[in-house]
Amino acid sequence: LQHSSVEYCVANQSGGALYGDFDAHIRMVDSPIHHCEAGLHGGALLAEHGSDIYLLRSTISHSVAVVDGGAMMAEHNSLVILNASGISNCKALEGGAFYVFAGATVELCEGSVISECEARRGGAMFCDVNAHVRLADSPVSDCIASYDGGGIMAEHGSDVELRHSQITNCHAGHDGGAMMAEQGSILVLVDSGISNSSAGEHGGGFYVNLNASVTLQHSSVEYCVANQSGGA
Repeated sequence: LQHSSVEYCVANQSGGALYGDFDAHIRMVDSPIHHCEAGLHGGALLAEHGSDIYLLRSTISHSVAVVDGGAMMAEHNSLVILNASGISNCKALEGGAFYVFAGATVELCEGSVISECEARRGGAMFCDVNAHVRLADSPVSDCIASYDGGGIMAEHGSDVELRHSQITNCHAGHDGGAMMAEQGSILVLVDSGISNSSAGEHGGGFYVNLNASVTLQHSSVEYCVANQSGGA
């Protein structure tokens, strides 16, 4: 798709706008997707079984998945790359913008943005079962999880790396205002920052448990608040 748009599309199951399966390739350039909905996964887009999706200067907004990935779901070794693109105002039960699962990889670069997304867990992203996420020069802001991981939630051996990226103004009703990692997952921040985030219980910036780890290199955590313990 180039200089095209997809709007007001609905899938009863998955991939409200587009569904890529078994080594499919989807390219979008200067092409928005708005107001799409999926009854299960991937409100706008879904990639699985080695498929790949590439967005350049494209946006996804106001899309909803009833279960996972309000904007997009990537699973089973698929690859999604956003270059100078954005996701906003998307919702799902898990992963307001993205649900990344089972060895899939999601990369955001060149000023790609996730903002104002909502979920029960992982307001912006939910990363599960050896998922891989890389953000480079790409901010996450104003995302909300009603339970855990206001910005990004990672579990079951997933890894998330931020380089020159910021997570700001995110909130979790329970734990991990900006980021939460558990069950052997890994968070790495390099020249990045967490700020103005909050949690209803623990870890205003980070909440890390069950053999998970967080590493900060030349990075900062500022103005974060937890109602119970672990402000940063």
